[in-house]
Amino acid sequence: WKPPYRLPAFNMMEIVLVGSQSFITKAHKELLTRMPSFFNDALLSVAVVPATDAFFLGTNEGALRLQQIKGLKKEFVREGEQTALASLNLHEDYFGKRFEISANGAVAHSLCLAFGLERLAATSMDVWGEDTTAWPAMTLP
Repeated sequence: WKPPYRLPAFNMMEIVLVGSQSFITKAHKELLTRMPSFFNDALLSVAVVPATDAFFLGTNEGALRLQQIKGLKKEFVREGEQTALASLNLHEDYFGKRFEISANGAVAHSLCLAFGLERLAATSMDVWGEDTTAWPAMTLP
């Protein structure tokens, strides 16, 4: 295991929001603003950067470029190591259309906030040591 901990298999905790386009747009903006503070409260300095991997449109080059152009996936990257501790993925109406999900009479939009569990564990041990009782208390934003 070495930073940036890009493993072929990993675990994550995801928070998924589904709703109207305006609800998802507002939630997306708020999470982009609040998540750096969440990590800073835990003494982890992060930067918000565009992701370099495709998420839900497939793994081909076209899907990757489309997601990058639209800015659909952002990562909260630990400064100094470039380890992505979490990502914020804006799905637009992709899943709403495919699964016929509606919100307020229109096709639903969605997003997810995903935390890489192995990356968080490795980073936590690197920063605060193996004694978990010495780690700072954290709460979700």
